[in-house]
Amino acid sequence: MHLKPKHLTIAMTLATAPWLLTGCGGGSSAVATPPSTTVPTPQLAGRAVLAAASFADGPVSGQYLGGSLFNGHTAPFAKQPIQGFSAILKNADGSFLAMPDNGYGGIENSADFNLRVYTIRPNFKTATGGDGSIKAEKFIELKDPNKLIPFAITNQFSKERVLTGADFDIESMQRAPDGTLWFGDEFGPFLLHTDANGVLLEAPIKLMDNENAGQEIRSPQNPYSEEGSAVRIMNAVRAHAQSFGAKRAPVFSPYFVQLKYDANGVKSSPDAHYARGKIRNRASPRPPARFLMWRRSRALAIRW
Repeated sequence: MHLKPKHLTIAMTLATAPWLLTGCGGGSSAVATPPSTTVPTPQLAGRAVLAAASFADGPVSGQYLGGSLFNGHTAPFAKQPIQGFSAILKNADGSFLAMPDNGYGGIENSADFNLRVYTIRPNFKTATGGDGSIKAEKFIELKDPNKLIPFAITNQFSKERVLTGADFDIESMQRAPDGTLWFGDEFGPFLLHTDANGVLLEAPIKLMDNENAGQEIRSPQNPYSEEGSAVRIMNAVRAHAQSFGAKRAPVFSPYFVQLKYDANGVKSSPDAHYARGKIRNRASPRPPARFLMWRRSRALAIRW
């Protein structure tokens, strides 16, 4: 789990170098030496701070942290934490794009941390003014509404398919000349390519192993490994059950994954662990019962 800092500090520095190192080609060697002028020490020109307890609108987050205490705040959090930036890009208007990573450090505990890029604007405190604050103005969420990702994600069955920290662990971000965004992920590892609004433009790009021709690099959390695939399926089924009012997580066995339910007091089996709570209004039409089952990588969905 990542330990979050108590605050984010962005600093401006002013420094000048009166000389540059130069190299010589053609096989000859040379050592660049500085002139007698002393290089000035970098000086702090401005400073701005974003408090750790900074949150943005969104679903409850941190439900899978076990009620731990972080810098005086107990999880879960009523909104989405902003902090935990791993990459920052400067915008032309003086604001910055700031990208948090996957949230809480693991695929098992970050399924309710939405992957976002925030636009933040620092008001640098300098010798001539400024209050040293940082304002989070807006954000985009990474999402896959066009179903380009070929493996299970947490919001697999939703319309927007917002990506979470259990799907990818993004650690780097670059902006292309056309305005699209590229992200480096550690769980695959993959490269992710989105438009300026965070919508995925193509399937996650695998990274090939240059030392082993024809093979790709895979981390322990890779979705094509047995363990990585199982955790993703469990996250997807749990999120789907919760969208129908589930209060408990579905129960899984080593050989099949089955969503059990309790609709209008009718049990799916005598020993069922219920993924859906009782529907109190028995006069209303009975909603369709849903089973989701995976067996040996084959999926079966049954409704009635």
